[in-house]
Amino acid sequence: LIGVIKNSHEEHIRRMSCVLFKHYVCIRGILSYWSQIAADQQAIIKDALLSILMAETDFKVAKQICISIGELAATSYSEEHDWPHLDSLILSLIKGNDSNIETAFTILNTLFESCPEKYMSNIELLSGFFDIAFKSSSNGVLEIASIALCSFVSEVDPKTCKPIYKYGKEIIRVLRIFMAANNEEVTQRLLDSISEVSENEPSIFRQVFPLLCEGMLAISAKKDYVNEKLRQMPLEILVSIIEKLPGIVKKNMTEFLSVTSAIFDVMVSIDPEVEESWLKPIEGYNTDEDMNPDDMMNFGVMSYDRLLSALEEGMFPIMSKILEVGLSKEDWRYKHAALMAIGQVGEYTDMPEKLSKIIPILISQFNHSHPKVRFAALYSVGLFADDMAPDFQNMYDKILIPPLMAAIDDPIPRVQSNACAALTNFIEHAQPSVTTEIAPLLLPKLVKLISEGMQIVKENASTC
Repeated sequence: LIGVIKNSHEEHIRRMSCVLFKHYVCIRGILSYWSQIAADQQAIIKDALLSILMAETDFKVAKQICISIGELAATSYSEEHDWPHLDSLILSLIKGNDSNIETAFTILNTLFESCPEKYMSNIELLSGFFDIAFKSSSNGVLEIASIALCSFVSEVDPKTCKPIYKYGKEIIRVLRIFMAANNEEVTQRLLDSISEVSENEPSIFRQVFPLLCEGMLAISAKKDYVNEKLRQMPLEILVSIIEKLPGIVKKNMTEFLSVTSAIFDVMVSIDPEVEESWLKPIEGYNTDEDMNPDDMMNFGVMSYDRLLSALEEGMFPIMSKILEVGLSKEDWRYKHAALMAIGQVGEYTDMPEKLSKIIPILISQFNHSHPKVRFAALYSVGLFADDMAPDFQNMYDKILIPPLMAAIDDPIPRVQSNACAALTNFIEHAQPSVTTEIAPLLLPKLVKLISEGMQIVKENASTC
């Protein structure tokens, strides 16, 4: 493989040889080929790789060689074998031109992902590397340095990496450079790396949270991406950071409110036309198909749920405001989004009286002209009935059961089905006397739906 990488004139063959080398030689554990090679032969292979790298002129091949070197270095270091020539080469490359710096950080990034311990004891040296990289005007250097920094921070002990938290603002700066250039591919790669940091060591962004919010919200606000997920990824990162560092909200309330507004903006970015397949699902349709996390609406609902989980009742006034603003709009999508969002509140309180102003609003939407608005109102009532049982039922049975029973007669099968589901959740935990009282009126309706309705309606009617 070394011979092919060095001597083949076909670039794709050299790249594939690098991949195979990494696969067979750099694997660790009992299947490791590397550990079976004599030490003198290992040294020859290592030096050969470094020589090939310095002679390689094709960028893609050089990148694969860098990755192979990084993986091999991680394997060697994990087995407590040094590689002095690599250390010297990296120092030399860092002091070189932009192409050399990019090469060095490509190796370092691979090494950080597998064996960050190598540099944990020498943060000062590593900081010097990043100082040089972030002063570069090369986009290639800025990209790989940002990704390498994220890799390192995600993998090491937080106490170790605190001295390099100062580079958090540089990651944001680099991200905005590629966003301004409309480079979706690199923007997504950077967001992927930042996402890892938000999950593993979000504290790097604690001091620059306003700056991070500004950058992320700017990315999310853009609506003409080829990859629509780019609107969600920045908000996902911000929500993850808030989950891990809920105290950050109090110090950055203005930015936090902007985040909640941006989530809502994503939720309403759905097609204004409702497909017939939603109104009348085909036989055999499984409602689990509605829960695609990449769907704009589901993304928003889950984001609010996560924020509620992190902030609990501190989030309630914001959710109430979202409902108020959403319902004030003429566009049905705003009402639908607001009603879907408010349903998440019930899981985070055991005091149904706090919903006393919300329940009449939901009931009023059972008769809205748009089916998705009616659906969303029923959806939220169903969640409340399930999350706060039986206190919710005891408090609201008299005002909720009549409109829920009326909603069963909705002309749209999807709404009918949801009305049955909401009523099921409600009466399952209601007082027996309530069930006995409504049975004479409810049972004929259910029998008719079971005998004549579509499958999605029959399923929920039969469990009611």
